[in-house]
Amino acid sequence: MKLAIVFDGLQIGGIERVGIDYIRIFRNLGHDVTVFNLRPELKAMECSIDDSVRCARINFPRWLSPERYAAILKKAWWGKYIYPIAYIITKLLNILYKPLLVIRNKYLRESYDISIAFSGHINDLTFVADSYIKAKYKIAWLHGALYGYVIISPSFLLLYKKIKNLVSLSNMCDTEFFRFFRENSINKKRIYNPIYIAECEIDTHLVEQLKSKYGDFCLMVARFADDKDQKTAIDAVCILNKKYHFNKKLLLVGDGKNKKQLEIYVKKKKMSDNIIFMGSRVDVQNFYSAASVYVHSSPLEGLPTVLLEAMTYHLPIAATDSIPGVPEILQNNKCGLISEVFDPEMLADNIYKIYTDKELANNLIANGTKKLNEFSPEFVQQQIEHFFNNLV
Repeated sequence: MKLAIVFDGLQIGGIERVGIDYIRIFRNLGHDVTVFNLRPELKAMECSIDDSVRCARINFPRWLSPERYAAILKKAWWGKYIYPIAYIITKLLNILYKPLLVIRNKYLRESYDISIAFSGHINDLTFVADSYIKAKYKIAWLHGALYGYVIISPSFLLLYKKIKNLVSLSNMCDTEFFRFFRENSINKKRIYNPIYIAECEIDTHLVEQLKSKYGDFCLMVARFADDKDQKTAIDAVCILNKKYHFNKKLLLVGDGKNKKQLEIYVKKKKMSDNIIFMGSRVDVQNFYSAASVYVHSSPLEGLPTVLLEAMTYHLPIAATDSIPGVPEILQNNKCGLISEVFDPEMLADNIYKIYTDKELANNLIANGTKKLNEFSPEFVQQQIEHFFNNLV
């Protein structure tokens, strides 16, 4: 089949890395894949896509999505008046913009069997839902549970109605949407993300350098954004050092809008020697290999791939209870220790337990290794084949 995979940018990030893995699975299944990047300026991950996959850069700004403005309804009483106006204006702009894009891009003049809004953001969902790509079937890929998106904006439900086929990483709270599924003929399936990182080549020299320079350090891999909350992880390491006199370091791999303010915060806490900013890295496997403990402090997650990657490299995990992903993976402290969100004290206590209780750490690692079977590429591939055969 011919598949069109749509991304809201291909910057270095978790969703984008997962997308690359799925493209690999689609190709292994024998499908012809074309990737559409709706934010051409964000293209760092394009180099990771197989040469057999065609890539189309198309500028489709977020403000052009009519459903985006449904969020206005929740802001104030005047939202019910502004939203219809914004919706009509952007709808008209779409009518004018769509033929221009089709003329300018040859890939949009082709027909596809399935178009997939992979980033799950408003603009790639709109691009698929409003048939900018001519396709028989449409899929919305949710990187979490359905309810999490609905909390953000009612726009998502409006777009899911048009697309019909949904993939999610969790079934949490789905019973509350039973009527929505039935009335709109929604076909939904939970499929976990595949994990390929074990196949990445390890730079043993770099691993030894990291161990020698930073000791038995903690690691966190995430972009610097509000929904990752590195501040809680930083505070936890501060508490670990002061309360337990554990002089451990935390390496933060990633980049983003909050990096500068976090660097200032670390300096104010006088923890610059312990909190190390490593920047964005494409070779994260080397950091997993060198680390002793993986720390996760996000308040809300779909299904954090970083935890699965940490498990792959036999790292014990201390994480905040970011739903639905963390409890889905860590299984009530079976595969990792869970603390309350925004609670650095409890997170520090769990990190301390992992460092000092070797039996506990080994049990967490062993249980995590078993859990990884549900995320094997072979198992995920079987689920995808079944889902593709039952699209509506």
